[in-house]
Amino acid sequence: MYRELWAALLLIIFPTLAFAEDGRLATMQYLEHPLTATYDMLNVIAGDTTAPLTDANGHDWKMSVKPTYFKVDKLFYTDQGSGGGADYKGDNLEGYALSMAYAKSITDRWQFYTMINALKNKGRANGRVPGQDSNGNISVLTADNIILEGTNSVANMSFGFGFDTIETPVKWTIPIFFGVFVQRYKTDLTATSLTSFFPSATVKGEGFQYGVSMGVQFKRKLFENFFIAPYFFAGIPFAGPKLEATITDTKGNFDFVVGHKETAKLSAIPFATPGLSLGYTPWGLSFNALGPAYSIYSAELFNGLKMSTYSLTMTFGNSQ
Repeated sequence: MYRELWAALLLIIFPTLAFAEDGRLATMQYLEHPLTATYDMLNVIAGDTTAPLTDANGHDWKMSVKPTYFKVDKLFYTDQGSGGGADYKGDNLEGYALSMAYAKSITDRWQFYTMINALKNKGRANGRVPGQDSNGNISVLTADNIILEGTNSVANMSFGFGFDTIETPVKWTIPIFFGVFVQRYKTDLTATSLTSFFPSATVKGEGFQYGVSMGVQFKRKLFENFFIAPYFFAGIPFAGPKLEATITDTKGNFDFVVGHKETAKLSAIPFATPGLSLGYTPWGLSFNALGPAYSIYSAELFNGLKMSTYSLTMTFGNSQ
């Protein structure tokens, strides 16, 4: 429900955007949920970039570097009742990301920024997916019957402007950010079926996505050298990734044909990443305190996605 409400809210704000799919996997429909969930996971990580300037003046500049490690415990879950749900659990499903950002003040309140981040995940997800027996009855799931494994990589570049909503030097600063992004993605996965309900397949795809991004950060100084900064970043892609699936094994089910190929364009789902940055200004170090507990919100927004992230941000320049 939360996912639909989030998409509906963004459609109200940006009514010209379309979130329809250009094509669907017909024979291999069972792959759509885990593939969409994989890109949800990658975009949540990609959206957790480092913030641009937060209290700039005149000719201030800042450069930040942020390495991140993430681990996924559950990739996807849906409960449709009577054995009709699907459940994909992470099995050493993990990855790494690196973000870099540069921001330069234009005036005392306006700034220009550019961000680059790259991430890659590896490992596998073990899925329990309902199938139908020869009588058309939905099977009761008692064991994993799909193994999805391989690698996904994403590289993002974004640029835009920031505006500090508070002009006077106070303990609080509230900058807002808005811009555009381009994303390069690559997927190389294998889906191994352990039953005759589904065919085994390879899934490959690479290409570009484009969209708009925005964010806000509330930063407050603590004592002389510390700060706390809740933030929220969001992205709205204009189109989803294009992928091609090829059947490699049928487990003796002659309803499927080895070598059959299908191409699909996944839905363009908006992604949102909240965070809580805690930092020590003299050393230019901070970390996202919400990262280890991402599952609290991601499970509601992204169909059961449960993961944790661990990051450290290093900042250089004449403004923190």
